[in-house]
Amino acid sequence: MATAIAANHQTTLQLTGMTCAACANKIEKGLGKLEGVASANVNFALEKASVTYDPAKVDVQRLEETIKKLGYGTAKEVVDFKLEGMTCAACATKIEKGLGKLSGVTNASVNFAMETARVEYNAADVSIADMQQRVEKLGYKAIAKHDEANPSEHREKAISQQKRKLLISAVLSLPLLWSMVGHFSFLSWIWMPDLFMNPWFQMTMATPVQFYIGKQFYVGAFKALRNKSANMDTSFPAGGDYKVFADFIPTGGANTTLSEWVKVEGKEGKHAAIAVDTKLVKEVDGKEIELIMSAAKPKEDVTLTFNIRDAKTKKGIDNLQPYLGAVGHVVILSEDANQYLHVHPIDEKATGPDAKFATSFPQSGTHKIWGQFQQAAKYSPCRSSSM
Repeated sequence: MATAIAANHQTTLQLTGMTCAACANKIEKGLGKLEGVASANVNFALEKASVTYDPAKVDVQRLEETIKKLGYGTAKEVVDFKLEGMTCAACATKIEKGLGKLSGVTNASVNFAMETARVEYNAADVSIADMQQRVEKLGYKAIAKHDEANPSEHREKAISQQKRKLLISAVLSLPLLWSMVGHFSFLSWIWMPDLFMNPWFQMTMATPVQFYIGKQFYVGAFKALRNKSANMDTSFPAGGDYKVFADFIPTGGANTTLSEWVKVEGKEGKHAAIAVDTKLVKEVDGKEIELIMSAAKPKEDVTLTFNIRDAKTKKGIDNLQPYLGAVGHVVILSEDANQYLHVHPIDEKATGPDAKFATSFPQSGTHKIWGQFQQAAKYSPCRSSSM
């Protein structure tokens, strides 16, 4: 008996709407849960998702729909063609259907009267040359009106929209800020228009800021709750002091980390003192994760090896999936949260049971180590404290 086996396809989707690494993780998990998806890897820095899937069970449209349900979007390229050789409306229909069948083309529209075609497509799966060849095979000619769009255009557009919203909110908030200043006795000398103290006027100014400018945060938080996850639009779990870190690589520059303490109003949660783990072994989600360190001396290169095995059978797990673009993600903070250590995967494409990372401790002391790994679209966080 002969059995036909469909080969997996791979596609890359340009993403929009991500604000942090947690967004990338949420998309990875959401795509990974789809039947027919072999692997999903989201690169937050490049805003791209690389997905390997079985076309017999799932298609690109389903992937895009899933991303949309998670609260994000996908950017599409659009190209216009000047068509030659059409003689009737049937020719236009033929070209439209032919282009629509190409993998990566999400929409094709042909105007017979204007002899033009507009195609919406994913540049990672199909090129303008592929479309032109398809049209030529159908017996016609397609001339591109412009080159392929810059993949960063959607990002520039998003930044422009945010700048416009910032300007609008600043203009509308200025009268409210002005009216607040009048309540301070040492600033009572500042002239205050009576209109600014009118509650109806204040409501008129505040409403657009709250529900138009702030709509994206409400929508993001709602979608995060609907998908039982959290993102940057979700509130802090409790009041208190938080250390915020931003780790990034500027174009043409070196890895840079910025940090700032922020105060969150509200009832503070309980604080537990950091205790050094005597055994660097944790059990999480049915997995036993052991941390092995090659050394623990300041200013020396250290290899952190996470050995991941089944908690019951003790058998090593060798089918880890990429998490945030690598075999896993590791974060290390000093006890006082003043030092953030850069940790790099030694082999980004490793699948287990060993996941190795490299770093260097600048000085002695207690450090908190977080390791995050993903298997079957479910990630397992591992936390440990070491000297």
